[in-house]
Amino acid sequence: TGGTLQGDLVLESKAGGTNTVTLNSVDVSVVKTNETNNVGNNKIDINGGNIGTVTLNGQSKDTVEISNAEVGEIKSTNSNADTPNISLSNSKIGTVPESGVDMVIGSGVTIDGEPVDTKAEAEIAGQPYATLAEALAKAQNGQTVKLLKDVVLNTELSITKNIMIDGNGKKLTLAAAADKQGLSIGAEGTASTVTLDDVKLTITGTQNTNADGIDVWGTLNLKNSTVSMSDLRSAFVMQGGASAKLNINNSTVNVKDITGNGTNGGYVVIDDSTVTFDSVGSHGLSVEEITVTDSSLSFTDVAYCALYGQEIVLRSGADVEIEGCGTGLPRDGWGGVKYQAPVQVKVVAGDTDNGITVKSGASLTVTGTNDAIYIPEGTGFVSNGYVSADIDLGDDDMNVV
Repeated sequence: TGGTLQGDLVLESKAGGTNTVTLNSVDVSVVKTNETNNVGNNKIDINGGNIGTVTLNGQSKDTVEISNAEVGEIKSTNSNADTPNISLSNSKIGTVPESGVDMVIGSGVTIDGEPVDTKAEAEIAGQPYATLAEALAKAQNGQTVKLLKDVVLNTELSITKNIMIDGNGKKLTLAAAADKQGLSIGAEGTASTVTLDDVKLTITGTQNTNADGIDVWGTLNLKNSTVSMSDLRSAFVMQGGASAKLNINNSTVNVKDITGNGTNGGYVVIDDSTVTFDSVGSHGLSVEEITVTDSSLSFTDVAYCALYGQEIVLRSGADVEIEGCGTGLPRDGWGGVKYQAPVQVKVVAGDTDNGITVKSGASLTVTGTNDAIYIPEGTGFVSNGYVSADIDLGDDDMNVV
């Protein structure tokens, strides 16, 4: 307690042993553990004082707690899979390891002269992390990762846990590389559920490089968010098939200048939102099922079908406007299907629920050279709302309700 310790403080702990040292307001140049590569554990509590360097060596599970102190440098050469634990609070730290330690940073900590809360990109339950990737790696299922600053990434962001990202009004900007995607929700065999709340997400790529926006293997919930995607092959790639779900609530989604699809399957629910597709080289929303409520959907210059799905349900407050779409139709598709109109029902053999329903208070308008809604034989069209389009029936004996 107190004073200055001359020379280095070296803690050596052999296998099965544990050294515990407490330094209260002590100044010392160097604190080292297991300099001779011993495998025992060391516990160091530093309360106050000025420490030049703390070096964690050997193969031990060292634990260091630093509070109300100044430390010039923390280093780790630990070669064990059991990484050291370092806890910091109310202290000034010069530099810390970029990897190889588990670090918990409390309040009042500066690193390299900058408060940690201004350096950290994200936090979990008040615990800051230097990067969003680090926070996502530490996050457990059910936790919320909160952005603390704008984040720009040039590599794919992959999330394979059931978590929420609280954007905190910050910007998340992702660049999708060739043959990659900007964001991946889940993975093959892992149908994760991820919620983006209050996130300002932008994903850009370079056209004709097969760069995609978002791979969805599980469920993606967009809440109170703004999403912009452009210069990509496809926007939402519903990799999970029947497990892929996209829920858009109180959000704005803008998709522009893509060579492929806006979506390619999956289940989509849009509520109290604004969604636009502009200059799309293939389909706009190609889905299994879609339900739209109290939302505005706008499609402009979509080469094939703006809306293509097995079940298309427009509820009260849904306002869908399709302009100048279907210019690349008719066109033969996979499995012998023929795409014919900007709005078309997908035929699924053996399923009798295929059709379009426009409920009271909803509207669907199709304008342009191709202004048709195609209702294939065996599917249905029911409208209690407003529809302005040329209704093309696959069978002359079909009835429009």
